[in-house]
Amino acid sequence: MPDKLESRFWDELRTVWRSWTMRAAVALLVLGLVYWFRSGGSWQEPPAALRAGAGCGGGFLIGFIFRRLVKAAAILAGIVLGGIALLKVTGMIHLDWAAVEQHVQHSLVWTTGKLETFQAFLTGYLPTGGATGWGLFRGVRSRPVQS
Repeated sequence: MPDKLESRFWDELRTVWRSWTMRAAVALLVLGLVYWFRSGGSWQEPPAALRAGAGCGGGFLIGFIFRRLVKAAAILAGIVLGGIALLKVTGMIHLDWAAVEQHVQHSLVWTTGKLETFQAFLTGYLPTGGATGWGLFRGVRSRPVQS
């Protein structure tokens, strides 16, 4: 089993690297770093190529990971809800739907607050909105490598 997981991990990394978007982002990042260090490396304002490469690469990785997490969460939610429905139909459990709905509402409010905090964090650290948005879009749309 560990060999299969390790193989899957390396397949996912190859998917990231084979994307032309990620390669372009890394190339921009490297060119921006080279230019920045050759020009004295002032920490006040990094070059646009560096910011665009970092933003696009960061957005791509976030989108790539997000897609995999959403897929896993959907599968897990389906299994849990199917199990609950089975237990409910067989009469093994009784659910107070009002309490369940209240817990779901509280969870959604909490999640919304955390997502707003995460968004503020990302907009502060990912320097360019356009490049980051493009990388995010391409990361979500990336497909696994076919072996």
